[in-house]
Amino acid sequence: MSLAIAALQVGYARQVVVHDVGAKLAAGTVTALIGPNGSGKSTLLKAVAGLLPHRGTVTLDDRVMGRDRGGAIAYLPQDTGVRAALTVLETVLLGRVRTLGLRLDPALVDDAARTLEGLGLASLADRAVGSLSGGQRQMVLLAQALFRAPRVLLLDEPTAALDLRHQLQVLELVRAQTSARATVTVVALHDLGLAARHADRLMCLSAGRIVAEGAASSVLTEERLRAVYGVEADIVAAREGALGVIPLRAVATGPRPG
Repeated sequence: MSLAIAALQVGYARQVVVHDVGAKLAAGTVTALIGPNGSGKSTLLKAVAGLLPHRGTVTLDDRVMGRDRGGAIAYLPQDTGVRAALTVLETVLLGRVRTLGLRLDPALVDDAARTLEGLGLASLADRAVGSLSGGQRQMVLLAQALFRAPRVLLLDEPTAALDLRHQLQVLELVRAQTSARATVTVVALHDLGLAARHADRLMCLSAGRIVAEGAASSVLTEERLRAVYGVEADIVAAREGALGVIPLRAVATGPRPG
């Protein structure tokens, strides 16, 4: 299975935000979408999810996707609203709302409980979502997205509200589930170290265009961070073959496309 994006262009009013983006993403892989604020990461994810009108095509297994992609694609935005009256378990179960009947299948409930356990949320199952912290709510919604067992998983800054331990826990689980279920996963991340460690490949956006893609070692270079992010940084080898990014200072010229 693969997800193909061809000549994707998205605009607001008369301003084009994403310019002719193309990519082919394989099943069982995690792609980290990186780039500075305003580079088009969130817009690209929403367009692939079918939430924004766009030019170009999104193809899954050689089938061009129509506007209704909810059955195959799960999208988790960075800024989420949750009904306060629902419990954590009920919120996760809504991930498969299309299969829910008047009576809940006990096997479905058990599956939802296992998903919560995998994220360390089992103790919160009966809590109202509205009573949780922002980070906890984000993890509950991630559990909901994983519970849907989508063919394509799109995550917009899923670790933004989380502490360091939960950032690692979430990305480790996302990678494991992506491999186990042969999912195509794309995750927008600001933390370049997390992206380098947990993604199979990186796609770097600048001014709505892909300026680099591939392994972290080829995408994360000192020259590219200066050109795209407007920073001087050291790229260092971390343990277990991962790369680390140490920002040093902002450069006077600021980021520029390419």
